[in-house]
Amino acid sequence: LWLSYTAAAVAAVAAVSAPLTTCNEELARMAFAAGDVSLARAELAGFKDFGRAERECASQVWKSGVAELIARDAWRGAAPLLHQGHRRRHGNDSAVWERRAGVLCAADAADTSWLDIPRIQEVLVCVQTKERQIILEQDGFLRAFDMSSVLWPPGFFLTLWSAANCPALEGRRILELGAGVGAPSIASALCGAGSVLATDKDAHALVNIQTNAEINGVSVRTELFDWSSEADTAAIMRGAPYDVVLGAGLAPHRWAEELFNLLARLLKPGTGKAYLTHGTDEIVEYLPTPGGELADGMLRLDEVIVGDRFGLQTRWGKASEFELVVLSRTPRAPRLLEDL
Repeated sequence: LWLSYTAAAVAAVAAVSAPLTTCNEELARMAFAAGDVSLARAELAGFKDFGRAERECASQVWKSGVAELIARDAWRGAAPLLHQGHRRRHGNDSAVWERRAGVLCAADAADTSWLDIPRIQEVLVCVQTKERQIILEQDGFLRAFDMSSVLWPPGFFLTLWSAANCPALEGRRILELGAGVGAPSIASALCGAGSVLATDKDAHALVNIQTNAEINGVSVRTELFDWSSEADTAAIMRGAPYDVVLGAGLAPHRWAEELFNLLARLLKPGTGKAYLTHGTDEIVEYLPTPGGELADGMLRLDEVIVGDRFGLQTRWGKASEFELVVLSRTPRAPRLLEDL
């Protein structure tokens, strides 16, 4: 008996002193090494409801794995990071969805399941549009409380609008600002857009966008874009003009005039359109009445669409807290060019 107790004690000491893999670290790193971002996330996703040690382990493995991918590709418009394998057996390429198919992921305006967005801790959100379900992987607890790593209500709204307005997007050159997990860009690509460029200031957001584009079977290019950087703005301008610019939750009240001027530079004169979603009345003080002009006459306000038209009432059935602003690019040239 004494020997058995001694053996148990020795085993316990060895277990404490030995390095423990508490969160599928080896499997996740193997997936990262193969370039399979979705599989790496799937290996870590199950630890959301575990203890603090396991959650922190999963988070550190995730963040370091993504950082290594970005560094390895000298990130800026690099080739897709994703594993170009066969479609997974459920018809999309999300390993998280396949592993956690029993977990509710639906976000639908029709049944109010969208009301708990943003799902800060979740790694999977499934946006239900009229035509299809868009599967989105996000960082959730793996990169806790990171703005660009989860889907927010304005992004959900703009995704619904995009999916319902394919004629406005089909064949067009589209740019999304602050794309986050890429939902509106993916919806636009599914509509048959001519090309889609999704931008964000965070490189790890671009990894999510490319992952989600592959999951949904569409092509979306990605590019780093920090609006406060003149170098980034110059790089994006080299691809202008765009037929459509999308923006969800851009905090326009903080930089309204700068935003309007940027949109005027990015959009195709005479025909370009911008679609922006944000909190209701967030920029009301900066907007003219419909038909009025902004940005030295280079933009015109066409319409403000309330979220109620897409079933986005609050939990208590009150009016929606979100709106979509539609802007048109007028034919007017920038003032500086007119003076030349």
